[in-house]
Amino acid sequence: MSHNMTHQEKHKIAASFPDQYETNRLDLELSAVEFRTFEDGIFAESMEEKWNVFVLSDIIYFARSWTNFCIYKVSVKKDKFHIVLSEFKINRDESQYRSKDLDYDTVLLKKLLKMFIKTEDF
Repeated sequence: MSHNMTHQEKHKIAASFPDQYETNRLDLELSAVEFRTFEDGIFAESMEEKWNVFVLSDIIYFARSWTNFCIYKVSVKKDKFHIVLSEFKINRDESQYRSKDLDYDTVLLKKLLKMFIKTEDF
């Protein structure tokens, strides 16, 4: 995916995450290679690709490509040997995201993570 996003655009999306959100545990471990996919960024090139994904300050942001609404913020904990996606926040601003089902949103996030890093491990 070649389209990129400026640092300013990323910060604008990150800052737009609403005050209304829910939090859930994730506790998924990634390899450095898997995490690099998110550090490099995933940017939609067509209308069918629905997500822009990038990392700022140990948080992975998942934003809808059509609206730039930030839907997920995933906290990253790193040490010398491990990268763990510890928990996430999910947007609960009804004008930006309609779901109120935390279980559904957790499953969707795991599906997105699997898709982007091409694994079946979680």
